[in-house]
Amino acid sequence: MFIVFLVMHCRYPTIARLALELHPGIIHLVDAEEIAFANASSCGFHAMASTALHRYSRHMKIRKINIQNFRGVKQFEWNLPDQRIFCLIGKGDSAKSTILEAIRCAFHPQWNLAFNDSDFHLCKTDVPIEIDIVIGDLLDEFCSDQKYGPHLRGWDKATSKLHDEPEDQDEVVLSIRLIVAKDLEPKWKVITARNPEGVDFRTADRAKVSVGLIGCVFQRI
Repeated sequence: MFIVFLVMHCRYPTIARLALELHPGIIHLVDAEEIAFANASSCGFHAMASTALHRYSRHMKIRKINIQNFRGVKQFEWNLPDQRIFCLIGKGDSAKSTILEAIRCAFHPQWNLAFNDSDFHLCKTDVPIEIDIVIGDLLDEFCSDQKYGPHLRGWDKATSKLHDEPEDQDEVVLSIRLIVAKDLEPKWKVITARNPEGVDFRTADRAKVSVGLIGCVFQRI
């Protein structure tokens, strides 16, 4: 239904290709450094990914990511361009995999996602983990009044700006927040500035976003 790639390096696609064939139509988070340890052979990953993407007519997109106090990330903000494939390139231990893991956690389809003190930046549990992700190209049901219609926001693609209420030229989006306090209990919310406490982002709806992490072993979670 929808697919996004966040890619570490443009190599080692064998496991990624297998995962695409077995699990089409999801958001794929591809950690090529992990795949490399599995001794996958190198070839043209970008061409393979582009071919796979055009097999699907509908895809939900991530527009903005904000991460605070999560593992090696004290604060990170990224407004994503209107593309389908993204490549995160950096030296080891520069938190590339942490960004993928943050996205995975934000859309985890079960309530019992486990956290511990080491998931907090520098183990500072007095500062909560906050992972905010703005998603667009929404499913129609997400926009209904029975779901999250009253909590829709606006995204201006030309300026990469988020408006609390959609303006005429805006794409309608949802702001998803995962927050973990010192009690280690994760809470998923759909938030707006007009309702900062938010409403629950339901387990079944997180499953519909359908995020998969490709590392040494493909995980659909």
